[in-house]
Amino acid sequence: MSRMSHPDKPLVYGYLCIEKTQEVQVATWRREISDFCTASGYRLGSIFIDRGGETGSFARSGFVNLLTALRLPGSHAVVVPSLAQLSPEALVQQVLVHMVQLTNSQLLVCRAPNRRRRAVPMVASRGVNA
Repeated sequence: MSRMSHPDKPLVYGYLCIEKTQEVQVATWRREISDFCTASGYRLGSIFIDRGGETGSFARSGFVNLLTALRLPGSHAVVVPSLAQLSPEALVQQVLVHMVQLTNSQLLVCRAPNRRRRAVPMVASRGVNA
């Protein structure tokens, strides 16, 4: 889907981080992200994928490219199937969510723990007065 189709819908991007090549699972997650966007009224740009890296690492070229895309005018959010797609480690999840939020974008989770779709709440930055 191109960036120009349905310009009235908010533009979002998908993200997946995969330790091993799991093409069947990747196809399932891509479809889940696409279905979520269609059902929620979003326009899906690209899906960024990091393959074969350690999920506890911050060195991710796909994630860096995602952050660059989120800084473009009209970008609204990133969609992941679950927070575990960022990392199985809570600290890494928190840091990556905060990095997304620093672009003034939301992180949307297709499968929230309570099975309802939700946005991850904004994290207050330390040392910044509101």
